Amino acid sequence: MTAFFLKTFLHTRRLSLLLALGVGLALRIVMVFVEPITPTWDGIYYDRIADDIAEGDGYTTDVFTKRDEGHASAMYPVGFPAVLAALRSMGVNHQGELFFQALCSAFLIPLVWFFGRRLGGIKTANLAAWLIALWPGGILASASYMTEPLFAFVFCLALLPLWYARRKLSLYTVALSMVLFGLAAYVRPTALIAGVLLSMALAMFVMRKGVKKHWKHSASLLAVAWCCLLLPLAPWAWRNSQTMGAPVLVSTNGGQNLLLGTYDFGGFQTMPNTMKCSPKLSEVEKTRCYNRRAMQRIRKHPMAWLGRGLYKTVQTFSYETWPAYQWLQASGNYKAPATTLVVWVLAITRFFFWIISTAAASGLAFLLIAPNRRYTKLLVVVPLLAVAAVHFVYISGGRYHYPLVPYFSALAAYAMQRFSNLAKTA
Repeated sequence: MTAFFLKTFLHTRRLSLLLALGVGLALRIVMVFVEPITPTWDGIYYDRIADDIAEGDGYTTDVFTKRDEGHASAMYPVGFPAVLAALRSMGVNHQGELFFQALCSAFLIPLVWFFGRRLGGIKTANLAAWLIALWPGGILASASYMTEPLFAFVFCLALLPLWYARRKLSLYTVALSMVLFGLAAYVRPTALIAGVLLSMALAMFVMRKGVKKHWKHSASLLAVAWCCLLLPLAPWAWRNSQTMGAPVLVSTNGGQNLLLGTYDFGGFQTMPNTMKCSPKLSEVEKTRCYNRRAMQRIRKHPMAWLGRGLYKTVQTFSYETWPAYQWLQASGNYKAPATTLVVWVLAITRFFFWIISTAAASGLAFLLIAPNRRYTKLLVVVPLLAVAAVHFVYISGGRYHYPLVPYFSALAAYAMQRFSNLAKTA
């Protein structure tokens, strides 16, 4: 076993991965201890929910209303608060929770290395690992109570079995991947959409020859995929059906986000008073109310909705400043007018992401024109489309591209390697 470990991980070509992992983890741990961090944004509610769960009070509306009503809630996805509650029940302190976030962010590095290796070989893998290790957004977000580090890790981990399988797909591989997507949905519902679209794309890939046995394999694959995708969510749906009167799969904030996505430019904003549903309604009833009002607005102005959707999609992928703003506020360093620290943190975060995303676009173009790589193209394009589709419909913002930055890094490294090869042959 020791010999295998040394041969596999300490090979000269893989030392770069170990070094990138060490540097990336060190940078993230420094962020945990360099400044005192307090919960901000949605993290305030995650922190409160985690406290209530850890204390045995469960997930109720008390964290939002402070009325001591005790009504069961599923407003935000329960996954991240449940993890925090588990850590707290084991005696893990505030620094330990942030250290967990740092680990989730750092563990993206070997996953990205694997994606890069499948795309373009060892050199691409090593470069991709260094890009994600030095990614400012990933480093800053690790010192936060936001869901992004955990979600990105589980989301990419769910993709790993499919990448490892290459074209030799088995039902076991698909089942494992979909179970992980189901678990990731506890943190953010986007994973459900990604799982559904990926399973459909894989079924079509298997069915491509049109032979009878391929049709049967495709149908079996789809059935197994959807069962495994929903299986992890069954306990939560059962809890919600018993306590809230409806089998809510993940959360009840979808209706509000759908309605907010029909206003202005579909970002974060306060709900207009004229569109707020009655506070006397239950969470499930409010969700239905908001869904109805959103659909009314969409049907009334379909072209405006389509244009807004395009804008929201571009906004989601075009820039990255939220990790900087979040860290500056969580550490108490956000000042107005902007100080030198504020300007540099925002500038570096946005500049680094601009480099990665621009190179990733070139890498995606290289991949799409490459012959005979249909399976790889499927695994790259479908997750991108899943995230884009969700934020075309719902609210948008730079936060939501976070789980795809590992893909961007792998594609950027692939593009850089291709340009390097072209320069050598020119």
